[in-house]
Amino acid sequence: MNDMDAFIAIEQGPHGARALAYDAGGRRLGEAFSSLGPRCNALGHVEYDAEDLLDAVRVVVDSLARQVAADRWAACGLVTEGAAVACWDETSDSTLAPVIAAGDRRAGSAPSPQLRAAMRRISGQPCSGNLGGSRMRWWLDHSAPVRTSAAAGHAVLGPLSSFLLHRLLDEHPRLTDGASAACLDLCAPGKPGWCDELLALFGLPQAFLPTIVPTATAYGHLNVGGRRVPMQASTVAGSAAPFADGLPDPRHVFIQLDAVTTILQPSGMPVIAAPLATTLLGDFGGLSHYALEGRMEGVGNAIDALAMQHGAEPDRLLLSLEGAPLPGVDAPFHLGDLGSGLWQAELPERLEGQGGLREQLAATLEAAAFVLRTHLDEMHQHLPAPVLIVAEGRLAANRWMCRLLATLAGVPVQRSSGNDAAARGLAWIVAGQPAAWARADVEMIAPEPREATLARYLHWLSLMPPPRGD
Repeated sequence: MNDMDAFIAIEQGPHGARALAYDAGGRRLGEAFSSLGPRCNALGHVEYDAEDLLDAVRVVVDSLARQVAADRWAACGLVTEGAAVACWDETSDSTLAPVIAAGDRRAGSAPSPQLRAAMRRISGQPCSGNLGGSRMRWWLDHSAPVRTSAAAGHAVLGPLSSFLLHRLLDEHPRLTDGASAACLDLCAPGKPGWCDELLALFGLPQAFLPTIVPTATAYGHLNVGGRRVPMQASTVAGSAAPFADGLPDPRHVFIQLDAVTTILQPSGMPVIAAPLATTLLGDFGGLSHYALEGRMEGVGNAIDALAMQHGAEPDRLLLSLEGAPLPGVDAPFHLGDLGSGLWQAELPERLEGQGGLREQLAATLEAAAFVLRTHLDEMHQHLPAPVLIVAEGRLAANRWMCRLLATLAGVPVQRSSGNDAAARGLAWIVAGQPAAWARADVEMIAPEPREATLARYLHWLSLMPPPRGD
């Protein structure tokens, strides 16, 4: 490693692709972005064209190479939206179906009692009909191209990262990292490989799935202008973000506020604590790092739907709350689990009370904060109470949301100005986990003395049905 080395984080997220370059000390050298959102329809499908995702990644890689010369690229890594799943034919390399993204409801049927019991026992994961295994099973049941390829033994079903690695790298690997695999809800925490019991319950042959390898692995080489750059790490955004400043502090809670919102608290060893999931943050340097995790897939879709209903741009709509007071006694409530899986899957999303567009938006964000507080309360039963919340992602850019979260949780919320925690965490892993790593510029948002916010949370809980008890 020398002072001219650049370490590259390639990020495929819910709103587009980014490529970012960092030096060996964690200072950003360049960034490229290509916007690409999912396709949604009235049936609850949320998907991407797989070739469009590939093209977006190639565009940002080429663009970054014009900012930071490829001959400086020492190594690269890939971070993706964990809940997205892809399917392709290994022989022809052709895609067989659109990529199914977070928030998709096509596989939302009620899971069997056997599956619910197994999920609780094996991982603690609340069992809805929208698990990764359910989405993959949906392809086999409803897509003729997938069934034909599967019958010939050529189909590969797996995390989006596995598809991108296969198509981007010279070696065309059939690999996935443990954190990406865990997002499909088909793994047992602390145990290597896919879980045979869960695969059997979903009816998924292991032969269709990629091989699970550590986060830091020699995946292959990315060709950038004739230079073969080693791909040395792959993971998901929620698992990468806690490493943005190096090894994460177990007293901190890390929240990725985006289309898929994850809330993580490092736990050291795997802890089974239903209804929380036990997830792998990363395995590198001979050590595995775990966390208790909660997940919420619906808040981004709820905001986008509200914006579409009123003919507004989602980001402009979010800006309308900046500087607004936190909800008062008479403000409406948004009732629904926002895809957290903590309540019954059929729980309808609805507004309780009256209000205009801004009040409806505030109620939606408040409900997201309430769901996160529910997760914090669960975590506190198994791990020490946090002293800090580290927030990243699209919604963390909304200061109103961070004020509400800090006030509701009773601890400061830290957010960075660069919104690149996942990329920074990945780059730190790719660079070999250096001890000297620059910290991001951050803003600390203190909790406000507001009893009404806690009172509203307790009232919201009373309006919600009892949490899922399976």
